[in-house]
Amino acid sequence: MINYKIDEPLFKINFNKWGLLKDPETGLLVEPVSIEDFDRFEYWKDQFNKPVRQVICKNKPCYYADYLNLNTATLQRVVKSTLGWSAYDDEISKEQYEELCQTVLLKDRFKKLINCDVLIPFQSLALTYFIWNERFFVGKTISIYEVNFGKLKLEKTNLSQENIVSLKKVREYEFYYGVFNVLIENFDLKLS
Repeated sequence: MINYKIDEPLFKINFNKWGLLKDPETGLLVEPVSIEDFDRFEYWKDQFNKPVRQVICKNKPCYYADYLNLNTATLQRVVKSTLGWSAYDDEISKEQYEELCQTVLLKDRFKKLINCDVLIPFQSLALTYFIWNERFFVGKTISIYEVNFGKLKLEKTNLSQENIVSLKKVREYEFYYGVFNVLIENFDLKLS
């Protein structure tokens, strides 16, 4: 039986620290938004399904946002003036933002570790995720693929139609979280 707590994130992200910007005149790293000017953060899922934390200033326009660096699991502050203009940018809650950060990090590591070429072209919106008897599945159109932990590969499942009907649909985060819990517990995988 799967016995992990999904509310314990696998990646430690410090949301109170971010990479600073380089001053073009001095070359020094500086914080472009002073504490006096800072009002709040707004949270977004951008058109590429990536988490973005937009900096909102008091009484003036602010053109900065924090993006998640997938290699270091840290936030990087960048100039961003078009956030929210695309019809595909969705404003989300802080909790959804933090879960999305975990999801994109897990998905990135999954694609690096597990051969998932059978999903190419890889369009997240077209995929469905399932768990059944501590086994993990991805549905794409009419095909179901299973994570083969021995081969570190997604393969077409050999489940019977009766068993396929028993698959429990889960969120993308739950799928990746579960896969990595199995890898951590059974294969001594270390996430960085």
